[in-house]
Amino acid sequence: VQGLHFILTGETWSPGGKSSYGGWAAVDWFCLRQFDVRFDFMWRSMAFGSDSLDAKAVLIQAHLYL
Repeated sequence: VQGLHFILTGETWSPGGKSSYGGWAAVDWFCLRQFDVRFDFMWRSMAFGSDSLDAKAVLIQAHLYL
């Protein structure tokens, strides 16, 4: 279906004491019948013992369907 598609996902993981969590948001624009452009933003807070690490990432993709 042509148009904008919105994607929102959350995750959590508790391997023991401290919890890890994150989120993912994306906008996928199907601009033509066989072509789309997608923008993703990902964020995670990962627990490593008593420490934690925050990570952010951006991903831009273009897909051509044959």
